Amino acid sequence: MPIAPTWISLGRLTADDDASPPMPLLRVMLQAGPRRIQAFGLVDSGSSASYLAPQFAESLGLPPTPRHRSSTTMAGPMRVGTVHADLSVRTPGGELSFPRVEFLVPRRRQKTPLVVLGHEPLFSEVEIRFQNWRHRFGIVRGARAW
Repeated sequence: MPIAPTWISLGRLTADDDASPPMPLLRVMLQAGPRRIQAFGLVDSGSSASYLAPQFAESLGLPPTPRHRSSTTMAGPMRVGTVHADLSVRTPGGELSFPRVEFLVPRRRQKTPLVVLGHEPLFSEVEIRFQNWRHRFGIVRGARAW
């Protein structure tokens, strides 16, 4: 029997008069040891990895470990480091927890209010369905217990 998704409305980071299109956003909690931060996570079906802004890694007290190869993005190659943090995602259907997630951290300092949630770990644990014409996306939990 098919499992019904938990539907979440597409959102914006700023006021309603923002001209940017609505995005698939989730509230996330990141934790490293006793340090915790809350942020918005952008569900990115085109990204194989998850990315964390340098200011978030710094707030968590996580210095990025240099990576020998760069990450390829739409803008071209980008030098990154890696950090590991626990990730919790709040959805209307309950909380999803991912221990010790690897995040790529861009080496150049650019501020962004988002955590990019790519295929690892989110898409390996849940199915994401997009219904842009209805301005929503859905999460279907796998058979695994959270």
